[in-house]
Amino acid sequence: MIIKPKADTAKPFDLIAPTEVALLEEAEAAAKPLLLSDWRHRTSEETWDDQVASGIETAVCMDSLLVNGKGAVNCWSRQEITRHTSPGIAPALAQNNMVLTDKGCFPPSLFPILLGAGAVTNPGAIPPSVFEVCTPTQGSRETIQAPSGKKWLALDVISSAGVGTFAFSIDEHPLWVYAVDGHYIEPVRYDVLTVVNGDRYSVFVELTNPGKKNNFGIRVASLALVQLIDTTALFSYSTKTERDSSYKPTHGPYTNSSSSDIISKPYTNRAGQPVSPEVTVLDHTSTHPFPAQFPQPAPSAAQTFILTAGNVGNSYTWALNATPFSHAAFDNIAPLLYTAPDPAQGSGNLTLTTKNATWIDLIFVVPALSQPPHPIHKHGNRGYILGAGQGEFTWPDVATAAAERPELFNLVNPSYRDGFVTPATAQAPTWLAVRYQSTNPGAWMLHCHIQSHLTGGMAVVILDGVDEWPEVPEEYQN
Repeated sequence: MIIKPKADTAKPFDLIAPTEVALLEEAEAAAKPLLLSDWRHRTSEETWDDQVASGIETAVCMDSLLVNGKGAVNCWSRQEITRHTSPGIAPALAQNNMVLTDKGCFPPSLFPILLGAGAVTNPGAIPPSVFEVCTPTQGSRETIQAPSGKKWLALDVISSAGVGTFAFSIDEHPLWVYAVDGHYIEPVRYDVLTVVNGDRYSVFVELTNPGKKNNFGIRVASLALVQLIDTTALFSYSTKTERDSSYKPTHGPYTNSSSSDIISKPYTNRAGQPVSPEVTVLDHTSTHPFPAQFPQPAPSAAQTFILTAGNVGNSYTWALNATPFSHAAFDNIAPLLYTAPDPAQGSGNLTLTTKNATWIDLIFVVPALSQPPHPIHKHGNRGYILGAGQGEFTWPDVATAAAERPELFNLVNPSYRDGFVTPATAQAPTWLAVRYQSTNPGAWMLHCHIQSHLTGGMAVVILDGVDEWPEVPEEYQN
Protein backbone atom coordinates (compact mmCIF):
# COMPACT_ATOMS: atom_id res chain seq x y z
CA MET A 1 0.00 0.00 0.00
CA ILE A 2 1.56 3.26 -1.16
CA ILE A 3 0.54 6.40 0.76
CA LYS A 4 1.44 9.57 -1.15
CA PRO A 5 1.84 13.04 0.39
CA LYS A 6 -0.88 15.67 0.12
CA ALA A 7 -0.47 18.04 -2.80
CA ASP A 8 0.45 21.01 -0.60
CA THR A 9 3.04 19.14 1.50
CA ALA A 10 6.40 20.92 1.66
CA LYS A 11 9.20 18.84 0.13
CA PRO A 12 12.93 19.18 0.83
CA PHE A 13 14.17 18.42 -2.68
CA ASP A 14 15.78 21.82 -3.23
CA LEU A 15 18.22 20.85 -0.47
CA ILE A 16 19.45 18.00 -2.69
CA ALA A 17 19.65 19.61 -6.15
CA PRO A 18 18.15 23.12 -6.37
CA THR A 19 18.06 23.11 -10.18
CA GLU A 20 16.60 19.60 -10.47
CA VAL A 21 13.55 19.74 -8.20
CA ALA A 22 11.22 18.82 -11.08
CA LEU A 23 13.33 15.75 -11.90
CA LEU A 24 13.32 14.67 -8.25
CA GLU A 25 9.55 15.08 -8.04
CA GLU A 26 9.18 13.01 -11.20
CA ALA A 27 11.37 10.29 -9.70
CA GLU A 28 9.46 10.34 -6.42
CA ALA A 29 6.15 9.93 -8.26
CA ALA A 30 7.53 6.76 -9.86
CA ALA A 31 9.16 5.35 -6.70
CA LYS A 32 9.01 1.58 -6.33
CA PRO A 33 9.32 -0.56 -3.18
CA LEU A 34 12.50 -2.49 -2.46
CA LEU A 35 11.53 -5.06 0.14
CA LEU A 36 14.22 -6.63 2.34
CA SER A 37 13.40 -9.86 4.17
CA ASP A 38 14.91 -12.81 5.95
CA TRP A 39 13.60 -16.31 5.41
CA ARG A 40 13.42 -19.57 7.38
CA HIS A 41 12.60 -22.93 5.91
CA ARG A 42 10.79 -24.00 9.07
CA THR A 43 7.37 -22.56 9.82
CA SER A 44 6.73 -20.32 12.80
CA GLU A 45 4.86 -23.13 14.52
CA GLU A 46 7.74 -25.57 13.99
CA THR A 47 10.20 -22.94 15.20
CA TRP A 48 8.20 -22.32 18.38
CA ASP A 49 8.08 -26.07 19.06
CA ASP A 50 11.85 -26.26 18.51
CA GLN A 51 12.39 -23.47 21.06
CA VAL A 52 10.15 -25.02 23.70
CA ALA A 53 11.77 -28.45 23.26
CA SER A 54 15.34 -27.12 23.34
CA GLY A 55 15.11 -24.08 25.60
CA ILE A 56 17.02 -22.16 22.91
CA GLU A 57 15.87 -19.30 20.67
CA THR A 58 16.15 -21.10 17.32
CA ALA A 59 14.30 -18.36 15.40
CA VAL A 60 17.50 -16.31 15.13
CA CYS A 61 19.20 -18.56 12.56
CA MET A 62 17.89 -17.89 9.05
CA ASP A 63 18.25 -19.75 5.78
CA SER A 64 18.41 -16.82 3.36
CA LEU A 65 17.91 -13.11 2.81
CA LEU A 66 15.55 -11.88 0.12
CA VAL A 67 15.26 -8.75 -2.02
CA ASN A 68 11.74 -8.31 -3.36
CA GLY A 69 11.08 -11.94 -2.49
CA LYS A 70 14.04 -13.28 -4.44
CA GLY A 71 17.11 -14.97 -3.08
CA ALA A 72 18.76 -18.30 -2.35
CA VAL A 73 20.55 -20.23 0.35
CA ASN A 74 24.17 -19.18 -0.10
CA CYS A 75 26.62 -21.18 2.00
CA TRP A 76 29.81 -19.37 2.99
CA SER A 77 33.19 -21.07 2.94
CA ARG A 78 34.81 -21.90 6.25
CA GLN A 79 37.51 -19.33 5.44
CA GLU A 80 34.90 -16.59 4.98
CA ILE A 81 33.11 -17.54 8.20
CA THR A 82 36.37 -17.43 10.13
CA ARG A 83 37.46 -14.15 8.55
CA HIS A 84 34.19 -12.36 9.31
CA THR A 85 33.41 -13.76 12.77
CA SER A 86 32.72 -10.71 14.91
CA PRO A 87 35.33 -9.72 17.51
CA GLY A 88 32.37 -9.33 19.85
CA ILE A 89 31.77 -13.09 19.97
CA ALA A 90 35.13 -14.55 18.90
CA PRO A 91 36.60 -14.66 22.46
CA ALA A 92 33.59 -16.58 23.85
CA LEU A 93 33.84 -19.06 20.99
CA ALA A 94 37.58 -19.53 21.42
CA GLN A 95 37.34 -19.93 25.20
CA ASN A 96 34.88 -22.78 24.74
CA ASN A 97 36.62 -24.38 21.75
CA MET A 98 33.75 -23.51 19.40
CA VAL A 99 33.31 -21.93 15.97
CA LEU A 100 30.32 -20.58 14.10
CA THR A 101 28.40 -23.36 12.33
CA ASP A 102 28.38 -24.03 8.59
CA LYS A 103 25.29 -21.79 8.41
CA GLY A 104 27.33 -19.00 10.03
CA CYS A 105 25.24 -19.28 13.23
CA PHE A 106 26.00 -19.49 16.93
CA PRO A 107 26.47 -23.17 17.84
CA PRO A 108 23.51 -24.27 20.01
CA SER A 109 25.90 -25.25 22.82
CA LEU A 110 26.93 -21.59 23.16
CA PHE A 111 23.48 -20.47 24.35
CA PRO A 112 23.60 -21.95 27.88
CA ILE A 113 27.04 -20.35 28.35
CA LEU A 114 25.72 -16.92 27.33
CA LEU A 115 22.59 -17.36 29.47
CA GLY A 116 24.60 -18.28 32.55
CA ALA A 117 24.10 -20.74 35.36
CA GLY A 118 20.64 -22.13 35.76
CA ALA A 119 19.72 -22.15 32.07
CA VAL A 120 18.09 -25.45 31.14
CA THR A 121 18.69 -26.35 27.51
CA ASN A 122 18.50 -29.42 25.31
CA PRO A 123 20.40 -28.70 22.08
CA GLY A 124 19.82 -32.27 20.91
CA ALA A 125 16.14 -31.45 20.34
CA ILE A 126 17.00 -29.07 17.50
CA PRO A 127 17.01 -30.51 13.95
CA PRO A 128 20.52 -30.18 12.42
CA SER A 129 19.17 -28.04 9.55
CA VAL A 130 18.24 -25.23 11.95
CA PHE A 131 21.73 -24.23 13.13
CA GLU A 132 24.31 -26.60 11.71
CA VAL A 133 23.74 -27.79 8.15
CA CYS A 134 23.82 -25.41 5.17
CA THR A 135 22.34 -26.76 1.93
CA PRO A 136 22.64 -24.32 -0.99
CA THR A 137 19.70 -23.69 -3.31
CA GLN A 138 19.44 -22.31 -6.85
CA GLY A 139 16.94 -19.54 -6.10
CA SER A 140 16.77 -16.31 -8.10
CA ARG A 141 18.31 -12.88 -7.98
CA GLU A 142 16.50 -9.56 -8.22
CA THR A 143 17.58 -7.00 -10.80
CA ILE A 144 16.59 -3.34 -10.64
CA GLN A 145 16.65 -1.87 -14.14
CA ALA A 146 16.38 1.90 -13.90
CA PRO A 147 14.48 3.67 -16.72
CA SER A 148 16.74 4.86 -19.50
CA GLY A 149 17.51 8.51 -19.92
CA LYS A 150 16.66 9.50 -16.36
CA LYS A 151 18.85 11.43 -13.93
CA TRP A 152 17.32 10.13 -10.67
CA LEU A 153 15.71 6.95 -9.40
CA ALA A 154 13.60 6.80 -6.22
CA LEU A 155 13.32 3.65 -4.12
CA ASP A 156 11.32 2.93 -0.97
CA VAL A 157 13.57 0.62 1.04
CA ILE A 158 11.38 -1.40 3.43
CA SER A 159 12.41 -4.03 5.96
CA SER A 160 9.92 -6.82 6.59
CA ALA A 161 12.59 -8.87 8.36
CA GLY A 162 11.61 -11.18 11.17
CA VAL A 163 14.97 -11.02 12.93
CA GLY A 164 17.76 -9.32 11.02
CA THR A 165 19.11 -5.79 11.06
CA PHE A 166 20.64 -5.13 7.65
CA ALA A 167 23.43 -3.07 6.15
CA PHE A 168 22.02 -1.92 2.79
CA SER A 169 23.97 -0.25 -0.02
CA ILE A 170 24.27 0.05 -3.78
CA ASP A 171 27.86 -0.22 -5.02
CA GLU A 172 29.40 3.10 -6.11
CA HIS A 173 26.09 4.95 -5.60
CA PRO A 174 25.57 7.04 -2.46
CA LEU A 175 21.97 7.29 -1.29
CA TRP A 176 20.09 10.55 -0.70
CA VAL A 177 17.65 9.75 2.11
CA TYR A 178 14.70 12.14 1.89
CA ALA A 179 12.01 10.41 3.98
CA VAL A 180 11.90 7.93 6.86
CA ASP A 181 8.95 6.04 8.29
CA GLY A 182 6.54 7.89 6.03
CA HIS A 183 7.55 11.54 6.53
CA TYR A 184 10.06 13.92 4.96
CA ILE A 185 13.38 14.70 6.60
CA GLU A 186 16.21 17.10 6.00
CA PRO A 187 17.95 15.12 3.24
CA VAL A 188 21.16 13.32 4.12
CA ARG A 189 23.64 11.57 1.85
CA TYR A 190 25.16 8.28 3.00
CA ASP A 191 26.81 5.25 1.44
CA VAL A 192 25.19 2.66 3.70
CA LEU A 193 21.84 2.43 5.49
CA THR A 194 21.34 0.47 8.71
CA VAL A 195 17.84 -0.94 8.28
CA VAL A 196 16.06 -2.56 11.23
CA ASN A 197 12.77 -4.46 11.29
CA GLY A 198 9.92 -2.24 10.10
CA ASP A 199 12.11 0.63 8.90
CA ARG A 200 11.14 2.55 5.76
CA TYR A 201 13.64 4.75 3.97
CA SER A 202 12.84 6.69 0.80
CA VAL A 203 16.01 7.33 -1.17
CA PHE A 204 17.13 8.98 -4.38
CA VAL A 205 19.88 7.34 -6.43
CA GLU A 206 21.68 9.65 -8.84
CA LEU A 207 22.18 7.85 -12.15
CA THR A 208 25.61 9.16 -13.09
CA ASN A 209 27.71 6.02 -13.37
CA PRO A 210 26.23 3.72 -16.02
CA GLY A 211 27.47 1.24 -18.51
CA LYS A 212 31.08 0.45 -17.80
CA LYS A 213 30.50 -2.34 -15.29
CA ASN A 214 27.13 -3.58 -16.64
CA ASN A 215 25.82 -4.54 -13.19
CA PHE A 216 26.27 -2.89 -9.82
CA GLY A 217 25.78 -4.86 -6.62
CA ILE A 218 22.95 -4.18 -4.21
CA ARG A 219 24.36 -5.46 -0.93
CA VAL A 220 22.23 -6.68 1.97
CA ALA A 221 24.09 -8.15 4.95
CA SER A 222 22.81 -9.09 8.38
CA LEU A 223 24.39 -7.15 11.24
CA ALA A 224 23.06 -9.54 13.88
CA LEU A 225 25.85 -11.02 15.99
CA VAL A 226 24.16 -14.41 16.00
CA GLN A 227 24.64 -15.20 12.29
CA LEU A 228 26.72 -14.31 9.23
CA ILE A 229 24.37 -14.15 6.23
CA ASP A 230 24.03 -11.89 3.20
CA THR A 231 22.62 -11.57 -0.30
CA THR A 232 23.27 -9.54 -3.43
CA ALA A 233 20.84 -8.13 -5.98
CA LEU A 234 21.71 -6.31 -9.21
CA PHE A 235 21.34 -2.70 -10.29
CA SER A 236 21.85 -1.52 -13.87
CA TYR A 237 20.92 1.40 -16.08
CA SER A 238 21.81 3.43 -19.15
CA THR A 239 21.81 7.14 -19.93
CA LYS A 240 20.50 6.55 -23.45
CA THR A 241 17.25 8.29 -24.35
CA GLU A 242 14.36 7.26 -26.57
CA ARG A 243 15.97 9.19 -29.45
CA ASP A 244 19.01 6.90 -29.28
CA SER A 245 18.92 4.10 -31.86
CA SER A 246 20.00 1.58 -29.21
CA TYR A 247 17.18 2.48 -26.80
CA LYS A 248 14.97 -0.44 -25.82
CA PRO A 249 11.98 0.16 -23.55
CA THR A 250 11.64 -1.83 -20.37
CA HIS A 251 8.50 -3.40 -18.99
CA GLY A 252 8.68 -1.86 -15.53
CA PRO A 253 11.63 -1.33 -13.22
CA TYR A 254 12.13 -4.93 -12.06
CA THR A 255 13.29 -7.92 -14.06
CA ASN A 256 14.73 -11.33 -13.26
CA SER A 257 18.40 -12.06 -13.73
CA SER A 258 20.64 -14.98 -12.88
CA SER A 259 23.80 -13.02 -13.68
CA SER A 260 26.44 -12.91 -10.99
CA ASP A 261 28.84 -10.71 -12.97
CA ILE A 262 29.35 -7.99 -10.37
CA ILE A 263 32.69 -6.23 -10.51
CA SER A 264 31.63 -2.97 -8.90
CA LYS A 265 33.30 -1.83 -5.69
CA PRO A 266 31.24 -2.50 -2.53
CA TYR A 267 30.93 -0.14 0.42
CA THR A 268 30.72 -3.06 2.87
CA ASN A 269 32.14 -6.52 3.28
CA ARG A 270 29.96 -9.63 3.54
CA ALA A 271 29.42 -9.00 7.25
CA GLY A 272 28.01 -5.54 6.51
CA GLN A 273 31.03 -3.65 7.86
CA PRO A 274 32.47 -0.65 5.98
CA VAL A 275 35.45 -1.51 3.79
CA SER A 276 37.20 1.77 4.62
CA PRO A 277 36.97 4.68 7.07
CA GLU A 278 35.69 6.88 4.23
CA VAL A 279 32.44 4.88 3.92
CA THR A 280 29.57 6.72 5.62
CA VAL A 281 26.83 4.85 7.50
CA LEU A 282 23.47 6.36 8.45
CA ASP A 283 22.81 6.31 12.18
CA HIS A 284 19.22 5.53 13.17
CA THR A 285 18.85 8.71 15.21
CA SER A 286 20.65 11.16 12.90
CA THR A 287 17.65 12.22 10.80
CA HIS A 288 15.60 15.34 11.45
CA PRO A 289 12.02 16.05 10.30
CA PHE A 290 11.35 18.47 7.45
CA PRO A 291 10.00 20.90 8.32
CA ALA A 292 10.99 20.84 12.00
CA GLN A 293 8.21 19.45 14.20
CA PHE A 294 9.45 19.21 17.79
CA PRO A 295 7.95 22.13 19.75
CA GLN A 296 10.22 24.83 21.15
CA PRO A 297 10.78 25.23 23.99
CA ALA A 298 10.71 21.47 24.50
CA PRO A 299 7.47 20.32 26.15
CA SER A 300 7.62 18.72 29.58
CA ALA A 301 6.58 15.11 30.05
CA ALA A 302 3.45 14.50 32.11
CA GLN A 303 4.46 10.87 32.72
CA THR A 304 7.63 8.82 32.52
CA PHE A 305 7.56 5.05 32.08
CA ILE A 306 10.82 3.14 32.53
CA LEU A 307 10.64 -0.18 30.67
CA THR A 308 13.19 -2.98 31.04
CA ALA A 309 13.94 -5.04 27.92
CA GLY A 310 15.51 -8.48 28.11
CA ASN A 311 15.24 -12.21 28.57
CA VAL A 312 13.22 -13.86 31.31
CA GLY A 313 14.30 -17.35 32.32
CA ASN A 314 15.51 -18.61 28.93
CA SER A 315 16.68 -17.35 25.55
CA TYR A 316 13.28 -17.35 23.83
CA THR A 317 11.12 -15.74 26.56
CA TRP A 318 11.27 -11.96 26.50
CA ALA A 319 9.69 -9.03 28.33
CA LEU A 320 9.47 -5.28 27.93
CA ASN A 321 8.81 -4.72 31.62
CA ALA A 322 9.67 -7.83 33.66
CA THR A 323 6.42 -9.65 32.84
CA PRO A 324 6.30 -11.51 29.49
CA PHE A 325 3.24 -10.70 27.41
CA SER A 326 1.57 -14.11 26.97
CA HIS A 327 -0.42 -14.11 23.76
CA ALA A 328 -1.98 -17.48 24.54
CA ALA A 329 -3.12 -16.35 27.99
CA PHE A 330 -4.86 -13.30 26.57
CA ASP A 331 -6.86 -15.42 24.17
CA ASN A 332 -9.06 -16.57 27.03
CA ILE A 333 -9.63 -13.45 29.12
CA ALA A 334 -11.52 -10.20 28.67
CA PRO A 335 -9.69 -7.62 26.53
CA LEU A 336 -7.13 -5.62 28.48
CA LEU A 337 -8.87 -2.36 27.66
CA TYR A 338 -11.81 -3.51 29.84
CA THR A 339 -9.59 -3.89 32.90
CA ALA A 340 -7.95 -0.92 34.57
CA PRO A 341 -4.21 -1.45 35.21
CA ASP A 342 -3.49 -2.44 38.80
CA PRO A 343 0.24 -2.14 39.57
CA ALA A 344 -0.34 -3.75 42.99
CA GLN A 345 -1.37 -6.94 41.20
CA GLY A 346 1.42 -6.79 38.65
CA SER A 347 -0.79 -5.97 35.67
CA GLY A 348 0.86 -2.56 35.51
CA ASN A 349 3.76 -4.34 33.82
CA LEU A 350 1.49 -5.12 30.87
CA THR A 351 -0.73 -2.05 30.61
CA LEU A 352 0.16 1.63 30.77
CA THR A 353 -2.40 4.46 30.89
CA THR A 354 -2.06 8.03 29.59
CA LYS A 355 -4.31 11.07 29.28
CA ASN A 356 -5.03 12.76 26.00
CA ALA A 357 -2.96 15.74 24.75
CA THR A 358 -0.15 15.02 27.25
CA TRP A 359 3.49 14.32 26.49
CA ILE A 360 4.79 10.90 27.53
CA ASP A 361 8.38 9.73 28.02
CA LEU A 362 9.31 6.09 27.45
CA ILE A 363 12.73 5.14 28.82
CA PHE A 364 13.89 1.76 27.54
CA VAL A 365 16.66 0.24 29.69
CA VAL A 366 18.63 -2.86 28.75
CA PRO A 367 20.57 -4.01 31.82
CA ALA A 368 21.90 -7.41 30.68
CA LEU A 369 25.07 -7.74 28.62
CA SER A 370 25.16 -9.42 25.19
CA GLN A 371 21.69 -8.10 24.31
CA PRO A 372 21.11 -7.23 20.63
CA PRO A 373 19.57 -3.93 19.53
CA HIS A 374 15.82 -4.04 20.18
CA PRO A 375 13.77 -2.19 17.52
CA ILE A 376 10.77 -1.07 19.60
CA HIS A 377 7.61 -0.08 17.72
CA LYS A 378 4.60 1.81 19.02
CA HIS A 379 1.25 1.52 17.31
CA GLY A 380 -0.73 4.72 16.86
CA ASN A 381 2.11 7.25 17.19
CA ARG A 382 5.50 8.28 16.04
CA GLY A 383 7.88 9.46 18.73
CA TYR A 384 10.92 11.71 19.12
CA ILE A 385 14.17 9.96 20.01
CA LEU A 386 15.58 12.32 22.63
CA GLY A 387 18.73 10.50 23.68
CA ALA A 388 20.61 7.29 24.34
CA GLY A 389 23.59 6.19 26.34
CA GLN A 390 25.68 3.48 27.92
CA GLY A 391 25.47 2.57 31.57
CA GLU A 392 22.46 2.52 33.85
CA PHE A 393 19.75 5.18 33.57
CA THR A 394 20.08 6.50 37.11
CA TRP A 395 17.76 9.51 36.83
CA PRO A 396 14.02 9.67 37.58
CA ASP A 397 13.22 11.38 34.28
CA VAL A 398 14.64 13.00 31.14
CA ALA A 399 14.61 16.51 32.61
CA THR A 400 16.94 15.48 35.43
CA ALA A 401 19.16 13.45 33.12
CA ALA A 402 19.42 16.22 30.52
CA ALA A 403 20.32 18.77 33.19
CA GLU A 404 23.22 16.58 34.33
CA ARG A 405 24.30 15.16 30.93
CA PRO A 406 23.04 17.54 28.23
CA GLU A 407 25.42 16.11 25.63
CA LEU A 408 23.41 12.86 25.61
CA PHE A 409 20.14 14.52 24.56
CA ASN A 410 18.67 16.39 21.61
CA LEU A 411 15.75 18.56 22.71
CA VAL A 412 15.86 20.86 19.68
CA ASN A 413 15.37 18.79 16.50
CA PRO A 414 15.28 15.10 17.53
CA SER A 415 14.74 12.23 15.11
CA TYR A 416 11.05 11.43 14.57
CA ARG A 417 10.43 7.70 14.10
CA ASP A 418 7.90 4.98 14.71
CA GLY A 419 10.71 2.55 15.48
CA PHE A 420 13.11 3.16 18.36
CA VAL A 421 16.28 1.07 18.47
CA THR A 422 17.93 0.42 21.83
CA PRO A 423 21.75 0.28 21.69
CA ALA A 424 23.29 -3.18 21.94
CA THR A 425 24.87 -4.06 25.29
CA ALA A 426 28.24 -5.38 24.19
CA GLN A 427 30.23 -3.70 26.98
CA ALA A 428 27.68 -2.15 29.35
CA PRO A 429 23.96 -1.66 29.98
CA THR A 430 22.27 0.83 27.65
CA TRP A 431 19.19 3.05 27.55
CA LEU A 432 17.06 4.97 25.06
CA ALA A 433 14.68 7.90 25.72
CA VAL A 434 11.61 8.55 23.52
CA ARG A 435 8.92 11.23 23.87
CA TYR A 436 5.52 11.21 22.16
CA GLN A 437 2.31 13.18 22.43
CA SER A 438 -0.80 11.21 23.32
CA THR A 439 -3.19 12.55 20.68
CA ASN A 440 -4.62 9.30 19.32
CA PRO A 441 -6.88 7.78 22.00
CA GLY A 442 -7.07 4.00 21.96
CA ALA A 443 -5.48 0.74 23.04
CA TRP A 444 -2.11 0.41 21.33
CA MET A 445 0.64 -2.20 21.33
CA LEU A 446 4.22 -1.28 22.20
CA HIS A 447 6.53 -4.14 21.26
CA CYS A 448 9.85 -5.29 19.92
CA HIS A 449 9.72 -5.64 16.15
CA ILE A 450 11.90 -8.76 16.16
CA GLN A 451 9.44 -11.56 15.47
CA SER A 452 10.75 -14.01 18.04
CA HIS A 453 10.96 -11.31 20.72
CA LEU A 454 7.32 -10.33 20.18
CA THR A 455 6.08 -13.92 20.22
CA GLY A 456 8.35 -14.48 23.21
CA GLY A 457 6.57 -11.76 25.19
CA MET A 458 8.39 -8.44 24.66
CA ALA A 459 5.31 -6.22 24.57
CA VAL A 460 2.96 -4.07 26.64
CA VAL A 461 -0.35 -2.35 25.91
CA ILE A 462 -0.64 1.43 26.19
CA LEU A 463 -4.13 2.78 26.84
CA ASP A 464 -3.64 6.25 25.36
CA GLY A 465 -5.95 9.15 26.14
CA VAL A 466 -8.33 7.25 28.42
CA ASP A 467 -10.02 10.52 29.41
CA GLU A 468 -11.22 10.83 25.81
CA TRP A 469 -12.43 7.27 25.33
CA PRO A 470 -16.14 6.94 24.52
CA GLU A 471 -18.38 5.70 27.32
CA VAL A 472 -20.91 2.97 26.62
CA PRO A 473 -24.40 3.87 27.90
CA GLU A 474 -25.37 1.66 30.84
CA GLU A 475 -28.26 0.03 29.00
CA TYR A 476 -25.88 -1.27 26.31
CA GLN A 477 -23.15 -2.59 28.58
CA ASN A 478 -22.44 -6.33 28.83
